[in-house]
Amino acid sequence: MKATLAGVPEFYTPAEVAQGLRVTRRTVYAWIKNGELQAIKVGPRELRVTPQQINAFLARRQWVEQLQEMVKESRPGPGRFVEVEPVPVPVPQVIEPPPLALKPEPNQRSPKKGRRR
Repeated sequence: MKATLAGVPEFYTPAEVAQGLRVTRRTVYAWIKNGELQAIKVGPRELRVTPQQINAFLARRQWVEQLQEMVKESRPGPGRFVEVEPVPVPVPQVIEPPPLALKPEPNQRSPKKGRRR
């Protein structure tokens, strides 16, 4: 955590965010790249995160986890079955192809072999 000046907001590096959240730096950079965690670019290759951005990220994350728990609880588990109506499936019609013509038509000649013009 960096020292702050009067009136200047406190900023964290991705490494400090990772250390505070007990995840790897790669995870923090992945969150930033995916847009889950907002960051401010302060140089050509440097990012900073404010405490407000971290709090917003954690609030969204907690909401998503709560939603996932609700969905998990609403799913039927082992031993619980869901009644499903059978759906009729249309059977495709089989169309027979026309018979193959094995003989050449009378006005067609077969090419002569061995002769070139």
